[in-house]
Amino acid sequence: MALAFKEMGTLLVADAADPNTTPPAESRIFDVKRYASHGEYADGIGFYLEFTGGAGPTADVEVWIRDKFAGTWSLVTTFAALAGRVYKSVRAIRTAEVFLRVAVIAGAPTNVKPRVATI
Repeated sequence: MALAFKEMGTLLVADAADPNTTPPAESRIFDVKRYASHGEYADGIGFYLEFTGGAGPTADVEVWIRDKFAGTWSLVTTFAALAGRVYKSVRAIRTAEVFLRVAVIAGAPTNVKPRVATI
């Protein structure tokens, strides 16, 4: 089965703060349950970054999930220095809302587009 990746906005600069300090725009939140291919749940998420321009651009990405009841975000994992179109996955995120925080951008790309799918 082919994955259907959803673009999660276009960033011109890195996200300045974690989502508990500065909540992300709704367009940057990926609802795993909504896009699950197995009905009510997914086995996790997969994502990659697409860069425009720059000289060997990379980015650090933090994967956050939201606790709707508490209204807070929790850091799941961090990936450092990801190059463009390098696929990464995180298992066991079954029904959460996910925010991919692009914490650091290097190599001066014009923009960065995170793309995410359920697996």
